[in-house]
Amino acid sequence: MKYIPLLEKPYIINRGDILACKYYHLTAPDGEDAICNSGIKNVDGKEWEIFWVSKETEDAYYGMPAEGLGLVDCMILKEDTRDFLSEEIETLKKHYWQMGSIVQKVTISPIKSRWGEYDAI
Repeated sequence: MKYIPLLEKPYIINRGDILACKYYHLTAPDGEDAICNSGIKNVDGKEWEIFWVSKETEDAYYGMPAEGLGLVDCMILKEDTRDFLSEEIETLKKHYWQMGSIVQKVTISPIKSRWGEYDAI
């Protein structure tokens, strides 16, 4: 699999949080393994990273990592995702995001696929 720019595929707007074990980006077209975020469990022998999703295609989500790098429009194949465990959400509620002088309490809004419910752009 190679990175496919978002504008080359039909997509819908869909916002939420997802865990991914791999992502693709213009700077990493062949894919990168995710890094494990604090509070996220290693499942199936894989590291999982939180992504903030903003768009969805038939087979992928597009978003950015919740921590670090500042990459936008990362492609996350749906097959490389998993749902949050309830204990992960409870642990994350005790954490804070910090970007420069901005500090914000972590809130997780698990994404639900909406593909097929709306007309694609």
